[in-house]
Amino acid sequence: MKLECYQLTNPTLARLLSHCRRLRGLQAIVDDLNLPGKVTVLNLRNNQLILGVTQPAQATRLRFAAEQIRDDINHELKHLRQPIDITAVSIRLLPPTERKQPRAMIKPLPISERAARSIQAAGSVTTDPRLKKVLARLAKSIDQNLDQ
Repeated sequence: MKLECYQLTNPTLARLLSHCRRLRGLQAIVDDLNLPGKVTVLNLRNNQLILGVTQPAQATRLRFAAEQIRDDINHELKHLRQPIDITAVSIRLLPPTERKQPRAMIKPLPISERAARSIQAAGSVTTDPRLKKVLARLAKSIDQNLDQ
């Protein structure tokens, strides 16, 4: 609701949002083309569509197919009755995104009998019955020999 109000009063914001919608629509079309690998729509400037890929070999293949990609996108745009005419497609090589390595699972250290007794003692002095029950169960699971 507020965004529409700002858009009506701010022509710069209206142009920016219109450009974003156009890029999202172009990304949907590019995704439907079944191009090899992940292809990202980076920008549309002066009717030149700029696509980004992370693999050099993929960039080379797409550069050779740029005219066909342009024709396919223009065909889809005409089919969708969009007033955009792509005159060129350029392919940019993006830096690879770093993949976070999964952390090695660290086995937790066993909790001592002394810690279990401390948990049990904390449970015995608390006034909340649910917390008391949880702490007693935790203490019992740590050391099966402790009694409630």
